[in-house]
Amino acid sequence: MRWPWGGTTTYPQGSSPVQVAPALVVNQNLGLNIVSATVVFTNLQVGDRIDFNNPFALQRSLVLSPDETTATLTFTGVSSAANYQATLRTVVFSCVAASPSTTPRTATFIVTDTLTNTANGSQTINVTLANQAPVLSGIETTPVTYLANYPTSPPQIITNSLQVFDADSNNLTRAKVQITSGYQNNSSSRDLLSFTPQFGLTSSFDSMTGTLTLTGSASVTNYRMALRSVTFSSSGPGANGTPRTISFTAYDDSMPTPLASNTVTRNVNMQLTVAPPTLSSLNGTTTFIRGGSPVPIASTIGVNQPLGLDLGGAVVTFTNLQPGDHIDFHNLFALNRSLVYSPDMTSATLTLSGYATPAQYQTTLQTVIFWNVAGNLFTAPRTATFVVTDTIGQSSAPGVQNFTVAPSNQPPVLSGIEQTPLVYQANHPEFPPQPITSTLLVTDPGRENLTSAKVQIAGGYQNNSAGHDVLTFVNQSGITGVFNAATGTMTLTGLSSVSNYRSALRSVTFSSSGPNISRGIRLVTFTAFDDTTPSNQVARNIIVTTTNASPVLSWLNPVSLYVQGAPPVLFAARVQVADVDSTVLTGATISFTNWQVGDRLSFFNQFALQHTFTEDLVAHTASLTITGSTSVANYQTILQSIGFYNVAGVPSTTTRNVSIIVNDGFSNSNAVTGSINLRRL
Repeated sequence: MRWPWGGTTTYPQGSSPVQVAPALVVNQNLGLNIVSATVVFTNLQVGDRIDFNNPFALQRSLVLSPDETTATLTFTGVSSAANYQATLRTVVFSCVAASPSTTPRTATFIVTDTLTNTANGSQTINVTLANQAPVLSGIETTPVTYLANYPTSPPQIITNSLQVFDADSNNLTRAKVQITSGYQNNSSSRDLLSFTPQFGLTSSFDSMTGTLTLTGSASVTNYRMALRSVTFSSSGPGANGTPRTISFTAYDDSMPTPLASNTVTRNVNMQLTVAPPTLSSLNGTTTFIRGGSPVPIASTIGVNQPLGLDLGGAVVTFTNLQPGDHIDFHNLFALNRSLVYSPDMTSATLTLSGYATPAQYQTTLQTVIFWNVAGNLFTAPRTATFVVTDTIGQSSAPGVQNFTVAPSNQPPVLSGIEQTPLVYQANHPEFPPQPITSTLLVTDPGRENLTSAKVQIAGGYQNNSAGHDVLTFVNQSGITGVFNAATGTMTLTGLSSVSNYRSALRSVTFSSSGPNISRGIRLVTFTAFDDTTPSNQVARNIIVTTTNASPVLSWLNPVSLYVQGAPPVLFAARVQVADVDSTVLTGATISFTNWQVGDRLSFFNQFALQHTFTEDLVAHTASLTITGSTSVANYQTILQSIGFYNVAGVPSTTTRNVSIIVNDGFSNSNAVTGSINLRRL
């Protein structure tokens, strides 16, 4: 057996199978026949394929090793050397992997004649890679809606899900976004594509063709984020309702001519119709039982905006009010508000303003409450008229709800105090005396005025050389306060309105000082008096701490599985976050080891926090850092929304390790760890 071809065969990526040994010569000098031939392939890689023709009907077998890195092709049967030579020359090699390995493979040929004499020789198989164009995918299949003729319509992001991939280039050099259908550029309507420079990329918009061109060398990831930030807008006196089609194309860094990706598109529907917000479920009459707790005037009111716009304001007009009527509400979403009564107190207007969702305005309007404190009973029907306005100035049709008073005889009523404990950090320079409640409501169905109130530390009270608990009150509205250190009781006295007593009780503060303050829970109770009749008693716990308690993380089921091509796996969906002495966190760090090519993260940043992402594909590490002050619950929500996915053609199945830490502005939490397994298709 001779090897005059030099011992090397080259397979270009994407080509047809190549002969492994096209010039192989099999010769038996004595003219004997051959009885077998074996070809052993070593160092095989993912996607490698072996094939052959069997023109002389020899017995054959092709056996792969369990890990598919070696293969043995065997021919048996008595035949001439020429026939075996022809058969061995038909052995071909190819590779179907999207990103084939260039590691050399080896094929070793062994032939045996009828006297068991053997001869052997080896051939090296090299794989050369083809230059591949970028690939765009994942763009939304449903149209995006642009509110064309609305004066406050902001530029609309075209896509949030576009994926950009390049199998053999880390960087791209250019991208093109074009309005390929329906483009308007005239005195009545002008379409515009916009881009804010980032990642070293610049842009130019050609208004003649409706084309936005991004230029500059940047990573594939940066180009993906840049293309996702491109916005569409349209302006002019004659808005056009023709749908637009917007195409995306990217270019790699191949020289001398960059390769263009496939082109993906998304349609933009131009919304021209006007749809104002609507109100529902306003009917019947709401009744306040004299002496009872305040009642919601419209506890079932529904608020909707058909176009999905936010609301910018609401007005509730109260008419035919009677002596002793009171209106209040809970401002759960920190809206701007005013409540103005007419000079004769027979009408009032509650005005809310500020951008919020229809659901948030609905919740706020459902908290509008009514009660009456007049000595005499006035049962005349009152009327509340509701109107809401969206962010483009459209107002709903008025919604009307009647309300009235029915007789009863009850003492003052306290309600609405917070159910969650107040956290007080003693001996901390940033913790002055803390108001105990900001939501307490005070009503009296029989009187407009109260005569006294009592606030007492009824449980856990400390008053010794180690520590002193104190309740503090600043005299106001004809109400004076005296603190009894022996019993831990603040007594407020003075004839004043129910509303003034509500404000007074909300202003009472708690503090504690001393060299060895007792940590734990203080139970603070509130009672109000109408002459000598006491109200019900409400209470709130105060958790007293003396040093900052670090946040605590826990992770149930920290092992996740991502399947190639599937949506991102929410690997931290069962992370729990707690902080006993802080309702706010300021940061979180999610660190990865064994980070691989094509690994990606996504998360829902609904609380508009700052975030940075870094990766090192040499060290196989990555880190997502989130900063900004928001609630513990919000940080838990963000962590649970983080998704992992991989866009590589042949992703590594190495287990990724994850570590999560949060910070409350003073100290880090414990670190919780998990892992993400990846399964290829």
